[in-house]
Amino acid sequence: MEIGICAGMELAKDAAKAGYDYIELPLCTIAEMPDEEFKRAKTEFEKRGIPCRAFNILLPGGMKIFGQDVDKKALEAYAERACSRAHALHGKIIVFGSGGARRLPDDISMDEAWEQMKEVCRIFGNAAQKYGIKIVLEPLNRGETDLMHTVNEGIRMTEEISHSSVWLLADYYHMQKEKESVNVLVQAASYLKHCHIACGAERRFPAGKDLGQCREFIGMLQEIGYQGMLSVEGVTQHFAEDAKESILLLRELVSMNAGNKEEKN
Repeated sequence: MEIGICAGMELAKDAAKAGYDYIELPLCTIAEMPDEEFKRAKTEFEKRGIPCRAFNILLPGGMKIFGQDVDKKALEAYAERACSRAHALHGKIIVFGSGGARRLPDDISMDEAWEQMKEVCRIFGNAAQKYGIKIVLEPLNRGETDLMHTVNEGIRMTEEISHSSVWLLADYYHMQKEKESVNVLVQAASYLKHCHIACGAERRFPAGKDLGQCREFIGMLQEIGYQGMLSVEGVTQHFAEDAKESILLLRELVSMNAGNKEEKN
């Protein structure tokens, strides 16, 4: 299991030094750069010794995807730009979290929003397909957005979209906030292409005190035969130090659980 970390380009050297396999960059910032700025940023990033395998924050918070006056052509143009930039940086996964953009206006029902979300996901799926990229839908806890809060709801959304480039993400922090058991990953197994992890109400980087709960999540991922990546997505004031502690813990757990599984077999 490859282990990465969500961070901006400015932290890429620290992520590489800590020993992560990849970095997961915020896509909306990159997608909105003027062409020359993006070329410079790409050149600088490629000197920092760590690949970009995935992207998060697909949409800027102010981008409108619900309601009667959504600009479909603008969404299609943004999807093409975002996916082409992700491809240029050799990314393979784009996370559709974007809780701000998934806030619902007052003039739309939940059923209408659900259908609009499916249409938006197909727009991004079509753009991603051109570049060999997968869009993964991220269920977010109800404190952060209005639509699709649980892995179970994510399964339903993914099934209904039924697009070869649209899949599912499981984020352990949001699962804990929604009190969703790791057992749901059994039902999600055939849809799951990416995962995030953080711990506690403060969304901290996994540390030694989180050994038990991290073992539960990683153990279940290995139990279902998950072959995707796992990104740390948390909050810290001490990135280099906490990132190092997290990667050591997670690598130990991946190795430990793999060994336990072999013994059982």
